[in-house]
Amino acid sequence: MIGSSPINTSGAATINITLDANITENIVATYNGDVSYASSASLPTVVTGEPATQFTLALNPSSVSIQSTQHIVIQVSAASINGFSDTLLYGCLGLPFAATCTFSSVQTSLASGGFSTVQLTIDTGDPLGAARWPASTDRGTPTFCCASCQDASSRVRSLPPSPSFVARSAASDRRCRGHSVGERCAGLQVNGTPAGSYTFKVTASGQGTGATESQVMNLTVTP
Repeated sequence: MIGSSPINTSGAATINITLDANITENIVATYNGDVSYASSASLPTVVTGEPATQFTLALNPSSVSIQSTQHIVIQVSAASINGFSDTLLYGCLGLPFAATCTFSSVQTSLASGGFSTVQLTIDTGDPLGAARWPASTDRGTPTFCCASCQDASSRVRSLPPSPSFVARSAASDRRCRGHSVGERCAGLQVNGTPAGSYTFKVTASGQGTGATESQVMNLTVTP
């Protein structure tokens, strides 16, 4: 017997049980009867244990509408449950064609009982990678000349750069000097996500524990 519980004034009895992950049990509820009611038993109910939720993940908002080749920023929040702590790694699964995810930080520390937040930029084109210098130039070092190419094409829209991207762009700009705009923008492509309704998953995984949570993002792309 797992346990017993008294019947409340509504005629219901409640009991909490704990199952190990991936363990399946057949649970049967029985009533021993009293002076007014006969004994009875329920049909077996199959219950399977699952890994305990160790942190929650939330998207704000969880549904967005955006034009093709544009971007939008949402908030991704994680909260610890029952003292869970780890370094969380973030990612996206099942993105539609030409769409990208860029996190303000690809990992955050989640303390016991704590809360962490990162910004997620959802991009329905390729403005960050649209203007890449051919790898064969400048001693084989790939160069990013986005700022110069943006001057040549109003279609290219750069996101606010991270500190590492700023440093790389400064070095790239020095390499770009002395070349024509046409050379700097050789191979420029701006691919947009086709109009339509899409869903993809935003995930967070514990680097040490392997605990994983995900939330579905609903994305509507307009022309």
